[in-house]
Amino acid sequence: MKHTLAILFASALLAQEFEVATIKPHDPTDNRIMIRGDAGMYDVAGMTTKALIGQAYDVRDYQIVGGPKWMDSDRYDIRARTSDRTPETTMPLAPNSRGQKMLQALLADRFQLKIRRETKEMPVFYLTAAKGGAKLKESDYAKPFQPVLPPGAPPLPPGGPNGRGPGRGPAIMVGRGRLGGQGVSMELLTRQLANQMGRPVIDQTGLTGAYDVDLQWTPEPGQTVGGPFGGALGGPGGGPAPAEATSGPSLVTALAEIGLKLDSGKGPVETIVIEKLERPSEN
Repeated sequence: MKHTLAILFASALLAQEFEVATIKPHDPTDNRIMIRGDAGMYDVAGMTTKALIGQAYDVRDYQIVGGPKWMDSDRYDIRARTSDRTPETTMPLAPNSRGQKMLQALLADRFQLKIRRETKEMPVFYLTAAKGGAKLKESDYAKPFQPVLPPGAPPLPPGGPNGRGPGRGPAIMVGRGRLGGQGVSMELLTRQLANQMGRPVIDQTGLTGAYDVDLQWTPEPGQTVGGPFGGALGGPGGGPAPAEATSGPSLVTALAEIGLKLDSGKGPVETIVIEKLERPSEN
């Protein structure tokens, strides 16, 4: 019985690892950042180790404490593969998904990463509804597909016509001074706002639906361009985007136009404390 449990445990560990992974330093003359993935594959180019840790543990730069200085500057190219082609290994990596655990295992193996979690009081923003209430449109995007069939027609097979499933997940687009999407929950919106503001955003709107969102604003000088990788999608090499002349509404004003507001405060924020990190081992 002990041998059987040991085999099952070893199999579970292997299932959380990429079968093949190559890591090499990024060309320092190339300022581009590339992130590409599909089920069972994970390719990045020009990513800092801090950005990789942020993606692996679903945290932002301000939630990562300690670590060597080079993790903010040294950039790497990674090409990783697994035969597991399930949706849980598809980019972008969902929190607590198998794909995210595989990236954690890769960092532990090749970068010797060891972390601990701590909760700290930090400056935050609270997202609330304005006095007149939120002015958000409920989205039809994520609702189940319900075709109108003629009387007596046989029911459609699972997946609906053309293989379309019972519903769709949210679609979101983030760029410099633009955040738009369909079927967006408040949880997803606050995550994207946190990317833009460089500070945790806590939802206190009481809104539980999925909404269509289209925010457009002029970023303030030095404001980070958002994305799920901290400052990875900012200016050349990551970090804050370059300053530019202010000619349009701020993000706070754009939120006010849809009946939402951001209030400053303090609150508990989970952080990742780096206990050990080394430059990656040879392939």
